[in-house]
Amino acid sequence: MNKLILFLNFLKTASKNNKKFILVKNCKILQRIVFSLYKAGVLQSYVMKTLNKKQFLVVFPRYYQNKFALSDVTLLLKKKNNNFLKYKEVIFLKEKNKQVFLSTKLGILTALECKTFKQGGLLLFSC
Repeated sequence: MNKLILFLNFLKTASKNNKKFILVKNCKILQRIVFSLYKAGVLQSYVMKTLNKKQFLVVFPRYYQNKFALSDVTLLLKKKNNNFLKYKEVIFLKEKNKQVFLSTKLGILTALECKTFKQGGLLLFSC
């Protein structure tokens, strides 16, 4: 989960600097997170590139009214607390303008997808 924290901090920093694209080293957890963010509409697109025999993810963030969609990302994963929510607890999540992401046995899903598939999971982050 260290890669998740570093990646989210990297995205937040890139949003403050108004970067047009973000280049990160490829790994499976980041692929899953980027795909989930893309499905949720937070990212414009992403591409896998190979440079010098190393694979990278090129992420293009979505901007709305000159504001990066991930500028207000909040990390909900704590090392000390286990923030696992059962399905019955996920139902009561209130998400007005934010999307909550959970790690489930089906992969990384939004709270709305968890409600659809009747899944609980570990709270990761919201944006």
